Amino acid sequence: MRLTIVIPSFNQGLLIGETFDSLLNQDQGIDLEVLIMDGGSTDSSLAVIQEYLPKLKNRNYRVISVSEPDEGQSDAINKGFRLATGEIVTYLNSDDYLEPNVVKKILDRFGEHDHPRWGYGGWRYVNYERRIYKTVQPVTFSYQRLQAICNIMQPSCFYRRDFLFEVGLLNKDLHLAMDYDLWLRMAKITEPVILPWIISNARYYMNTKSSKRAYEHLRETFQLQRKYSKGLYLRAVQIFYYLRAVIITAMKFDINYRIELVRKFHE
Repeated sequence: MRLTIVIPSFNQGLLIGETFDSLLNQDQGIDLEVLIMDGGSTDSSLAVIQEYLPKLKNRNYRVISVSEPDEGQSDAINKGFRLATGEIVTYLNSDDYLEPNVVKKILDRFGEHDHPRWGYGGWRYVNYERRIYKTVQPVTFSYQRLQAICNIMQPSCFYRRDFLFEVGLLNKDLHLAMDYDLWLRMAKITEPVILPWIISNARYYMNTKSSKRAYEHLRETFQLQRKYSKGLYLRAVQIFYYLRAVIITAMKFDINYRIELVRKFHE
């Protein structure tokens, strides 16, 4: 069974090497496809990609690298999904990275008798220098909870390619909560399995897109919640979480700021 990992890339030359290193730190003999979709980077990204291409290929990974203009991150990822040949797919942002030796565990789980259509596991919040801020390991899944708050981390989420195309690719009109939109559509059809491992490390720092466009991210998320749910109680819960997030962001105490404070404390 093959896993395809799409890596959208744009001007992350200082970090994308660590993303590639995490793919090289996997068990020998896994069937891994790496699709690098660069949006026309102008920094050192292309040089780093060229440096790592032979290393990835030497592990017998199937590797494709494309650098061309796109219509945003969702469009770049969708291009990768259309090229994917793996039965299982995901995408990994070029500043995040996987834990060592987790790909084989994921493939083994998807190959079990119940044939899960999608699933997600645990993750770590880390800062720019990879210092761990918090570790999260999901135990159970609740669709109602997902409708109220986005509680899945993208680099720890995997899905069958045929299921992805059944529910539809990422919405190109969404630039911040496109993964949340996909999970809500998937969960409406079937529940995910919980993968009982810490799978990825999600890097949070002040220059991320989600940090710079925090209020837009919150609005996009809230609009999706309204789209995919109904009921007065659930709407009240969604409004509560939305207003709480707006206040926390306005007070400069959202997770990006909290991680940055810890980072400055250790300097």
